[in-house]
Amino acid sequence: MRKEDLSLLLSRDKRKIVSSFHSDCREIGIDEKELRWHNEHWNSHVKREALLVLSGKTVQSVNGHYFNGGPNTVFLYDHYEKHDDGYSPRSNGIHLWLFMLPKLFICNLLSCRKGSFTFTHQYFFRDENTIRRVENIWDEAAKSASPDLCLSELNALLNLVFIHCFRAFSNPKREVGNEFKMPHAHEVLTMIKNYLKENLGKDSDIDSLAHIAGYSRQHLMRLFQEHTGCRIKEYINVIRREKYEQIKNSMPVKSIAWELGFSSSAAFDHWKKYAFSEEPVRRDSASLPGSPNKNFLRKRR
Repeated sequence: MRKEDLSLLLSRDKRKIVSSFHSDCREIGIDEKELRWHNEHWNSHVKREALLVLSGKTVQSVNGHYFNGGPNTVFLYDHYEKHDDGYSPRSNGIHLWLFMLPKLFICNLLSCRKGSFTFTHQYFFRDENTIRRVENIWDEAAKSASPDLCLSELNALLNLVFIHCFRAFSNPKREVGNEFKMPHAHEVLTMIKNYLKENLGKDSDIDSLAHIAGYSRQHLMRLFQEHTGCRIKEYINVIRREKYEQIKNSMPVKSIAWELGFSSSAAFDHWKKYAFSEEPVRRDSASLPGSPNKNFLRKRR
């Protein structure tokens, strides 16, 4: 990765922000072929995301509105807002995605060409004070009738994250201190396990998890099974069963279904019918995040 490709991480001058509550870019129209692609490739989930275009261009949708994103454009996707899942065929360039978890920002750098993309670098931003401030200022901006001041502060906070990313990405093969080191596979998979445990299966389809992890779908599934001794679906069932045993007598069925990540009581009933009839996964391999399969660690030393 050339430092020139990362230069916009260090500058917030003339940065354009696109969100559902404010946009520095005009909405565009798209042809029928591209509209069909966007209608077939969309997502909506609990975590917030941000996309910074470093080079190239992409057309991105925010709640059914379409915008051209060129270099130094930041797209902000709020909780449960409808947005693209992947890239339309016209997209290309170097892009940075931030996946915003409560105590961790996952910063994934990728290279996109004609809609196909590959992850190249990853960094975990862990400053909880900054993370908390980003969430609070974003909330204020989304609720404000005149969000300019909040957006200016939000841009400054994101710029701090981007500067940390620059330090990590510009020296990927040289140790630059623990604060800026690239995460290892064990850290990534532990993060995924924690994410699954906290969300109990919500927003946990394989493609979404792979995008968060910065891996391909197949690579994530293979590493996860090596790391835990079970498949992702089996792991979700383990944590759902454990949570169900804790809450089954304390709330209505509909509330239990929602708590366990099901969209309806019928989906929950279907899961319960089969979940407790399956062979339980060994607790030593799947139950608690942070307890990886010993063979996984031995192979990577």
